[in-house]
Amino acid sequence: MSLYPWGQRRRSGLFVQTGSGAWRGVEVYDTTNTVVAGDSITFTATVEEFFTNTRLKNVTAFTLVSAGNPVPTPSAITTTTGNTEDFEGTLVNTVSVCTDDDNGFGMWTVYTSPDSLRIDDLMYSFTPVVGFTYDLTGCMSYNFGEYKLNPRKPSDVTVLGIDENDGLFSSVSVFPNPSGTYVKINNVPLNSKIGLFDITGKHILNTTNEIISTENLENGTYLIKLTSQGHSKTLKLVVKH
Repeated sequence: MSLYPWGQRRRSGLFVQTGSGAWRGVEVYDTTNTVVAGDSITFTATVEEFFTNTRLKNVTAFTLVSAGNPVPTPSAITTTTGNTEDFEGTLVNTVSVCTDDDNGFGMWTVYTSPDSLRIDDLMYSFTPVVGFTYDLTGCMSYNFGEYKLNPRKPSDVTVLGIDENDGLFSSVSVFPNPSGTYVKINNVPLNSKIGLFDITGKHILNTTNEIISTENLENGTYLIKLTSQGHSKTLKLVVKH
């Protein structure tokens, strides 16, 4: 069994999984044994329905069989299939748009028609940006009547950016790109709001100025998000000194 250990946030335990796909994983409540992702183990435990969440507890006869095993391939899900018991406890992947950046208790929401899906911070906390598209990998859990995708680490959350405009931003461009000391945003619609984010979606600044200094930014890829008249556009910017 390949493992995804978690703890030190709200409760302690791990996810175990045999192979890839639906019905192949389960959440384990365990405060005693220490594991890392890729460990293969055998153990004895009790099955319980914890507020309608199927999980294992009272772990005994725990044995580490081997370490460094390949982690199962994440199952591709939608926001619809993610809200079913099929993938509870398994490693999954989905691409969707953030529609709510704060549902309380570290949660946020992504949406792809016709359903939304909660993203939780059981193992890794991330601050998203509404309107951005995210490529998300994590383990599915169920509590308080909701299915939730739990990213395990920073690499499980990749911002892809999104264009939501209908032609309002069709002439917008950035120059120079790559940028060393400054970047100018050309043909910005009137009364636009401009936001600058790093590639993880972390907010850096808001401005209405079409010229942004980049001389104090680290080398790397950034996102410029323009918002106007209920529409938005995201442009990629490379900073290279």
